[in-house]
Amino acid sequence: MTATKAAPALDEILATLQRAYRKPKIHESTDAMEQLLYAVLMKWYPAAKCEAVIQAFRQEFVDWNELRVSHVTEIEPVLQRLELEDVHAPSQAVRDALVGFHLQRNDLEPEFLNEMGAEERERFWSAVPTLDASMIHYLTLSREPVGTIAHQVDLARVAQRLGLIGKSSSSKKTVKDLEDLGAELDRLQLQLGLIRIGIETCDARNPACDLCKLASFCPMSEKVIADKKQAEKKAAEQRAAEERAAEAARLAAEKAAVREREKAEKIAAKEAAIAAKEKAKADAEHAKQEKLKAVEKAKADKQAAEEKAKAAAEKKKAEAKAREEKAKEAAAAKAAKKAADKQAAEKRAAEKKAEAKKPAEKKAAERKSAPAKAAKKTDAAKKPSGSKKSGSKKR
Repeated sequence: MTATKAAPALDEILATLQRAYRKPKIHESTDAMEQLLYAVLMKWYPAAKCEAVIQAFRQEFVDWNELRVSHVTEIEPVLQRLELEDVHAPSQAVRDALVGFHLQRNDLEPEFLNEMGAEERERFWSAVPTLDASMIHYLTLSREPVGTIAHQVDLARVAQRLGLIGKSSSSKKTVKDLEDLGAELDRLQLQLGLIRIGIETCDARNPACDLCKLASFCPMSEKVIADKKQAEKKAAEQRAAEERAAEAARLAAEKAAVREREKAEKIAAKEAAIAAKEKAKADAEHAKQEKLKAVEKAKADKQAAEEKAKAAAEKKKAEAKAREEKAKEAAAAKAAKKAADKQAAEKRAAEKKAEAKKPAEKKAAERKSAPAKAAKKTDAAKKPSGSKKSGSKKR
């Protein structure tokens, strides 16, 4: 595509991009850390404000490492003093960018970037977390001559869809076609703006043309929007059909449920009737068994009562007999005791009588033995000497 054919629409595209994303410029400082902060802050503030914030950072913090290790709440006041709005998101982004750089190098010394070419710098910046494609492209261009165009996938895709350049799989051909749009164009604005469009709405597979700021300039947006509306209509019809089918299925399910419920109720009623009949039969059998048990119990109770009465009578009879035997034994014992007492009394009487007789018998014996004793005494008196001689001999 030639610059002549693209020029009228291109001016309007650039004006739209400038209104949407402000007019960018390459930061004049050669300090890569300032370039990094500038790239981040451009998302929220115009160039002059970005430069003011960077200068304020230099005055507030000893070095970039102090800024890196500071809490977001320590960074926000610096932006607030410059009367900037929405300070939290930029403060967080600044800190995250410095932390991401430090993660790649373990320091904040950017001199090594001076020895890299554009493609190497792009690969390095792409590895830094939190940097989006527009920021990375700006940092890639920051060390290139003014007006340089570098290949970038979002840039190429959006430019091709807008019809600014033809489709090509060659990055060099894409860059050449963009350069052919004209050297007098604001190439930085064009590149960063189209990349931002690619990030926000012009997705490779699912472009949101209805939200795109350049939809009015895009040949494919009308078709995409129409296709999207058609797809939405088709999806709505599909949802409606699915809802109708779901409703029909629900109603059918409800009818089937009603039929099943009625069938279940009939079966349940039949089973309940059978169960009731079985229960009545069981109850009758139970009553019969209970009656038989009652009869058997009454019979057993009667038999038990009779046996108890018989046992009581036998016990009473046995007790009477025992009492009688005991009385007899008591009487016999009493008689035996009486006889023993009588015998003992008679024995005592006999002994007493015998004792009473002993003095008389002793006197009688003495009287009976008195003549013999007297004769013996007389004999002893007549022979005294002989007795003595006899006795001496014996000695």
